[in-house]
Amino acid sequence: MIDTQTTDTQTRDSSTARSTWTLDAAHSSLHFSGRQMMISTVRGHFARFDARIEGSDEDPESASVQVTVEAASLHTGLDQRDEHLRSPDLLDVANFPNIEFRSTSIKKANEDRLAVEGDLTIKGVTRPIQTEATLRGVAVGMSGARRAAFTTEFTIDRGDWGMTFNVPLGGDAVLIGREITLQFELTVEEQAAETGEESPSA
Repeated sequence: MIDTQTTDTQTRDSSTARSTWTLDAAHSSLHFSGRQMMISTVRGHFARFDARIEGSDEDPESASVQVTVEAASLHTGLDQRDEHLRSPDLLDVANFPNIEFRSTSIKKANEDRLAVEGDLTIKGVTRPIQTEATLRGVAVGMSGARRAAFTTEFTIDRGDWGMTFNVPLGGDAVLIGREITLQFELTVEEQAAETGEESPSA
């Protein structure tokens, strides 16, 4: 999926070679932020999520991305607020335990930027989103496997996913802003390569 110089240990035998990249959780994070009472910003993160990328160096636009987030793993630093975010008023994690993203299109914008489109599912509602991912770099780790790091940030209207709860505070002010910004720092490790060649028949 990622352009990089080949070495003796990284040679690809075929232009159709595909590989799978899985999450390096220790070097990845998913943060979110939103407005409270229209004057302050609440920030939090999800502690548990998984990601998988499949693709080839030669054709990054053929790659696919899957991300699954455990909705109940959110933390904002205030237990009472966290429980409300998990409640049926908002994420309803008892009935919808996962937040999911599945890419539908990846286009190379330049050498280190990718325009990504996909379906984001929250609280059982699936809607398309667009974002731009930046490739921070590729390196060979201690295990000898390649690692790649990406960042992306995008903003959604939570009401589009059925999270419409609010409390009016007078005038135009409300308790919770509708716009939520998500910031994703993702490090993945290459697991295996597939040549795309069929095995000979027995």
